[in-house]
Amino acid sequence: MQIFARRALAASVSGSATKIASSPGPYGRLSGPGGRLPGDTTLLLEGSWAGGELPFDCWSLDDAIDARFAWIDRLAAEYAERLARQEAGLRDDERPTLAYINELALRYFLVKLLRVVAFFEDVCLPVPGEAWQLDLSGEADQVYAELFDALAERHGVELTVHWHGSPGPRGRSSEGSTSRAQGPGLPFAERKATLPWRRWLGRAASAISRTSLPSNDDRPRVILCGNPRVLDPVCAELLSRGCRVWWLYEQFAVRAWWKWRRAGITQLLCDNAGSLNAKTDQNAGVCNAGVNNIVCRGVRLGGAIANWLSEQAATQGDRQFGWLEQIGRHFRAVQPTALVLDEDATPLKRVAVAMARRHGVRSLVVQHGAPCGPFGFAPLTADEICVWGESTREQLLHWGIDDARIHVSGWPNAALPVRSTPSQSLCRERTPCRSAERRWRVHWNPREHRRGHSLQRLDKENAPTRFLLLATVPPDDARPDTATFHLTSHNHAAMIAMACAAVSRFAGARLTIKLHPRTRDAGVFESLVKCWPQLDIRLVHNRGAAALFADADCVLSCASTAGIEAALAGAPVVQLLPEGSGDVLPAERWGLIGSARTPEELPLLIDQALARGWLAAPQRWPDIVAETGFRAAAAIAERVLSSRSPPVAGAEACRCPGVERPTVAIDH
Repeated sequence: MQIFARRALAASVSGSATKIASSPGPYGRLSGPGGRLPGDTTLLLEGSWAGGELPFDCWSLDDAIDARFAWIDRLAAEYAERLARQEAGLRDDERPTLAYINELALRYFLVKLLRVVAFFEDVCLPVPGEAWQLDLSGEADQVYAELFDALAERHGVELTVHWHGSPGPRGRSSEGSTSRAQGPGLPFAERKATLPWRRWLGRAASAISRTSLPSNDDRPRVILCGNPRVLDPVCAELLSRGCRVWWLYEQFAVRAWWKWRRAGITQLLCDNAGSLNAKTDQNAGVCNAGVNNIVCRGVRLGGAIANWLSEQAATQGDRQFGWLEQIGRHFRAVQPTALVLDEDATPLKRVAVAMARRHGVRSLVVQHGAPCGPFGFAPLTADEICVWGESTREQLLHWGIDDARIHVSGWPNAALPVRSTPSQSLCRERTPCRSAERRWRVHWNPREHRRGHSLQRLDKENAPTRFLLLATVPPDDARPDTATFHLTSHNHAAMIAMACAAVSRFAGARLTIKLHPRTRDAGVFESLVKCWPQLDIRLVHNRGAAALFADADCVLSCASTAGIEAALAGAPVVQLLPEGSGDVLPAERWGLIGSARTPEELPLLIDQALARGWLAAPQRWPDIVAETGFRAAAAIAERVLSSRSPPVAGAEACRCPGVERPTVAIDH
């Protein structure tokens, strides 16, 4: 068997050209009779083959491993939690390990390993004594070398590893490399050098806004850490109740400081590497504890995991262990009563939660997006979580979170457009377009929208049908997504092509593709839409979602939070899911028309959506979102302050000038 880490490597290997002129064949096809792959088979570990017909002996993990292997996700979460479990009772003399801090990245890395194990256990059964030729390239593939060593030992096969380029020391990546499972990043020393002005500005702003804490000041003290679009309404509500509030950031946030400067809010920063008292290597034994006990179906994963953790130590260790001392110092200075986050899965938030537990501070998460998968939500590291509605609560219960830790509070930053009554924020006028015809367009005034006006789509008879596609972040072949979601580069392109083909059925139709906020490069989408020159396709990135909703006859959502927001607004929303994915976001539970995975399903659902049209009022509002705006923020503030005495008397008089209870619109 010939095994390549990725397709570019296969193309560069002499004599392999005849093996790579292929593309994924029948979707999710398993092996031949008896569970064996005949003849000289070729396996691709990352990405899919391209072009032509797929011969029987060419395979890729991206196409073979789908939602039928959902046990991979569950086991990856279990193994990652096992490695980080020792942090549950963090003592004063202990510090979190790299496994705890990077648990989210570790889960995705374990998915990457377990896909290989699943292929050779459930798809292709190795024959003892057969020969495997493994082609790898560079330091990033060290984990594959460790894993296939364990697989060869388990199945008794003869393994030969061919390195193309310098692999670095065996079992440990060279210093300065980056984690492929976590994504590209700079070592902390380089990050520090790239933003000197931000550090200087942060120190100046802290000096200007720093206020002393009187010993008799018994007001609640809350630290916020997360996306301001999620936590801004909570911040305003806490200020209105007389609380002291701080924002915790890794680097100085200019916009957040400008917005809250009149309220006297100080930012607690974690951008000083000079505060370290210990080096990362001194913690290597702690971060690798328990690794050798991770075994899946007789295959030892400890070598690959230890290699990955060493890579994290080399690239992220100094920076992340620096957070420990800096956040601990902030907690000792502020002495907070609560920590509020938008999630507890990423490294900085997990360090903050660990420090909160060490100092006896309650931590609470505010739901940040649609629960499309457990990795960003469960297991819950913080003490509690405030969710939008019963739909999210039921999903978290299914993922094993204790009911007592889940509180239905609502969606504080949802400002939902409803096409019900005319509004002064919209006007009808003719504007020229690129084409010869002149079309009606909707003009949206964000200020009027924030004041509570509803949006109304002003249609013109016989106007072209308008579609809005809410895209997801293009996948990274080096960091496979969960098996349940099964989003790969191949089926991501297939989803975009499926949407374009369905829209092309309507004469003169327009398709607007709204890129995800975390999409850094639109080149992927530009190359995909070039295949449809006959369509009027527009790519938008920074335009507000509410205006796009109002200007669409049908919304196509790639399992996104914005799609739920559009459905609550009354828009007909069809969900696009990768072929082979599980029911990650059940349509009936979230007010969607349905979910389409194949080109045959999508046109039928679009016809249903257009036949239903916009609704005058939202559907299933209490189940999806209990409250919105300042009412939801008030419910969250109640949970934050629930363990303390009632708010200080006359708190309304303490409200800082210019700080109101806003209903913050989501700008996707």
